[in-house]
Amino acid sequence: KLPVGMGSGAKLKLPPSVRTNHHFERGGIGVVRRCASCSKGFDWRGSNGVRCSICDIVMHLRCVRAPANRDILLACEQESSVVVEAESGPLIAFINSRSGEGQGLQVLRKLQRHLSAKCVFDLSEGGPEPGLLRYRHAAGLRVLVCGGDGSVCWVHGTIDKLGWESHRYPIVSVLPLGTGNDL
Repeated sequence: KLPVGMGSGAKLKLPPSVRTNHHFERGGIGVVRRCASCSKGFDWRGSNGVRCSICDIVMHLRCVRAPANRDILLACEQESSVVVEAESGPLIAFINSRSGEGQGLQVLRKLQRHLSAKCVFDLSEGGPEPGLLRYRHAAGLRVLVCGGDGSVCWVHGTIDKLGWESHRYPIVSVLPLGTGNDL
């Protein structure tokens, strides 16, 4: 399941019985949008609702908490999207959401919208190991690391720790997001 959070990365407090595949964040709703559950509008600031950063669905907080909305909460349109693959293999991305004075979080959201959420990983939530283990046996794996030199070293170190065979070592590309952006 994707974490439920707000723009600051803080957890949105939901009852333990509420399960969701969406990545809900406060704000970014706009007054012309309608709730996916009750079809009502939002207050002029949009502060009484949340928006999924993956599929862009919007809901009132009270509707997210309502048990009757289980089907909506489990159905994220991007949940089944295909992992981006070229002739060389799948692409996975690791983003340090805390890098670059907020740039990391923006890049994380954009990549989750444009790639499958299953292949975009926030390094601040468990590091690179879960993502690398998930795609360990994929032929021609390509890895994009978005962050500073520490993020790049962390991903390379984890690849080495996992004992990747040299002929299957993934191609690693870097999108600098450190405070200096001067890798």
